[in-house]
Amino acid sequence: MKTQIIALAFALMFIAVGCTQEQAENPYKKEFEQVEANNEIATRFFTSAWNDGDFSVVDELIPADALDYSMVPGKSPEQGPESFKSIIGMFRAAMPDIKLTILDDFGQGDKIVHRWVLKGTHSGEPLMGVPASGKEISFSGTTIVRVEDGKIMERWSNLDIYGILIQLGLVPPPGGGEEKGRDLRSHGDRP
Repeated sequence: MKTQIIALAFALMFIAVGCTQEQAENPYKKEFEQVEANNEIATRFFTSAWNDGDFSVVDELIPADALDYSMVPGKSPEQGPESFKSIIGMFRAAMPDIKLTILDDFGQGDKIVHRWVLKGTHSGEPLMGVPASGKEISFSGTTIVRVEDGKIMERWSNLDIYGILIQLGLVPPPGGGEEKGRDLRSHGDRP
């Protein structure tokens, strides 16, 4: 009986040490899981709103006190889902076939970063004052969102405004010649 108790004690000690060791080996597991959950929220927002034009996801994931710090001409920091709808709506109206592709994503803590490319045919409403040209417009950007309790509370976005202006014919390309087309893969983007 004494041998069985000693064996049981060693078994329990081994299990306890194993559990503690597992926790010690992966102290970032909870943070990793939270970052993954936040990335799923951000990805769902971007693909649903941009690619599908589903603004119900904007209302669901962007509360009234969310802040948008987008770097789009004529926009200053705004609050609430209407700001997000305005920016997405402007591009979707101008390029009805617009498609957002997330090229890279990563996060830390409550922030998620997406590097993306948008492509679409300028066949709809005027874009930045330019009537529909029928040209394919392609530009890249980076967006950071801060997620809190499953909602996007802040967004910072930088996009290639100069590239858009060149493609719309509003500014000449470097060197003053005509643009021959943009191969975004030369900027490190995946095909």
